[in-house]
Amino acid sequence: AITDHNQMVSTASLPQVPGMTLIPGVEWTHYRGHATFLGVDQPYDGSFMANTREEVQQRFTSSRERGALIALAHPFDEGCPFTFDMQSLPFDMIEIWNGPMRESNLRTLGLWQGFLAAGKKVPICGGSDYHQDGLFIFPGGPTTCVYAMSAGASDILASLKAGHAFLTFSPQGPMLELRAGEKMIGDSVPFPQVKELHIKVSGLLAGDVVQVTTKTGTKPLHKAETPGLLEMAYPLEEPGFAFVMVLRSFVPGLPLLPALISNPIYFDGV
Repeated sequence: AITDHNQMVSTASLPQVPGMTLIPGVEWTHYRGHATFLGVDQPYDGSFMANTREEVQQRFTSSRERGALIALAHPFDEGCPFTFDMQSLPFDMIEIWNGPMRESNLRTLGLWQGFLAAGKKVPICGGSDYHQDGLFIFPGGPTTCVYAMSAGASDILASLKAGHAFLTFSPQGPMLELRAGEKMIGDSVPFPQVKELHIKVSGLLAGDVVQVTTKTGTKPLHKAETPGLLEMAYPLEEPGFAFVMVLRSFVPGLPLLPALISNPIYFDGV
């Protein structure tokens, strides 16, 4: 997705690159926060500038009405945190992983888990926020991997909105299949009719830790002794949600950091 700061990009202006889907968008940039509006040429009319709460609301409402996919960008970024009231603005996703994994991303991960614990179904996304080469900064770091019906822009955006995606630290990171019954990552299933999570993680390295987070907390499931594949089932004891993370040692001696974070499967019940 091409999302420059306050610079709209039209579909017609995007180059045709064989094997690559380019999606138009803009990173609406304000001193109180950033958001990406994806999939439409012109999500709002006039200037990006907004000096009142009503003008900010208008930019978001216009983008929603015109069919843009709206993601709140890097809410706890050290230089440009999102300080608007999230409850008052329409959005579809929250970017929990922006560029290299660091404290601001971990804080956003905690914010998102709070949404889930409160019963809100909020999909996640990640983005490299690539402007130029830098330490641990590269295109696709992280990568949002999407299960879509096709490689067309509309199918990719629809799947992102449905939560049919997981995040991995790079295109060469671990991969995930997550199911519950006939449903996949991002879907909802009835509990207790369906209460088992089926997990398949490939691309593990020795030392990687696979864990599951539910409404009751986080539980380590597996520590890889050798590189390879993990397949297992995990039963849920109560309704709520379940998502998978893979933790990895990227720098010897430092704490494990996420190498993969999934959207949840939701187990609806009382």
